[in-house]
Amino acid sequence: MVMMNDERITGKDVKYAREVLGILSDLSSQTYVSIDVPTSLIDYVENVLEEHMMEGVHRAREINPSTILRDRSEYYPITGIGSSYPWNKGVSLEDLLPQIESEELAWHEGSINLDFISVTRSKAYTGLLGRQLEDRILSGHLNRIFPLKLSIRVLMNLYLNRTKYLTDAPGEYFDPGDEAFDSISAQDFRRAALNVAEYAREWFLSIDKFANSTRGAEWTTGLPEKDGKSGERFMAQFVASISKKSTSFLEQLGFIYVDDDGDVHFTQEGWTFAKYRSHLIDYSAGSLLPESILANDEIIFLKHHIKTCLPKEFQFCRSIIDLIEGGHNTPKKLQAELVKSFGIAEESVNLLSNGAIGRLQDMMIVDRVKTGRKVTYEVKNSHIWN
Repeated sequence: MVMMNDERITGKDVKYAREVLGILSDLSSQTYVSIDVPTSLIDYVENVLEEHMMEGVHRAREINPSTILRDRSEYYPITGIGSSYPWNKGVSLEDLLPQIESEELAWHEGSINLDFISVTRSKAYTGLLGRQLEDRILSGHLNRIFPLKLSIRVLMNLYLNRTKYLTDAPGEYFDPGDEAFDSISAQDFRRAALNVAEYAREWFLSIDKFANSTRGAEWTTGLPEKDGKSGERFMAQFVASISKKSTSFLEQLGFIYVDDDGDVHFTQEGWTFAKYRSHLIDYSAGSLLPESILANDEIIFLKHHIKTCLPKEFQFCRSIIDLIEGGHNTPKKLQAELVKSFGIAEESVNLLSNGAIGRLQDMMIVDRVKTGRKVTYEVKNSHIWN
């Protein structure tokens, strides 16, 4: 809580609040003394002690190694400077795996509840989750997989570092019901993901300057420019939507859902996808730059998930692969066939097909080849999408 006039609490405030708390405790056990206690005094004690405890939380994080996401705006994302803050700090498996293992162990031992909803098992196309996970062809704006993966790793960090509270005095035996955790609001998730993604984009572009390559620019597709309008699009399209009229890529895949209070939750499938090693996010400094954005395990999981939960999207992508292999390997030829096969409006087919091509490209199934001004498509790994 923030004190009146935004003043920070002092040691004198804490001492006085503890004295008042002691007096109130004594009064509660007395039956022969009746004193009216102003509600403003209760508020004061609560505010002072709560802020005092939060300062203790922050201090504990300073003393102990922490993966709490740092504000990237305080650093310069330049790969050629040794002091630059690593773009993937706090979202790599190297940082998160110990916490993931600890969290899952605590779940198996019954000390916390990690029983996420499974969209595959329940076929949950009804109710709240059903409004977000629908069997449909994905929007053409959702044309890259890497921003999706980066965002869900940010959410995993926020989840693993959420503050835990005691809801009851600890007794002789542990009861998970005596603990509660902070919720993660969609707004907080959006801001954190944007901060990490903007920094990552600048970091990747700096690779090109020092390595004289175009690899970094290839990785930035879908990531937002710093302080640009693309930030709002990135948050709405890839992270979490705050509008009831639209949903993000993570929501449309059923990897997360946003409840009526605006809080974000993992699904079982989202948690599993977040745990898979990523070629790019889990890239080790000093090793060769990865050739592909996604690892094989990620690609196979995505394919299976889409085939199970979004069969219309799966069939749309399968048709694109077949059409390209059948000689419809230019944008104009491919789109003309998609209009015939799926009844897609001509004004919509360009966006839908380009979005699907982008997703298949990230999964190393289709490649876009540019020769001068001419663009053709090539199928690289058709067998994956079966």
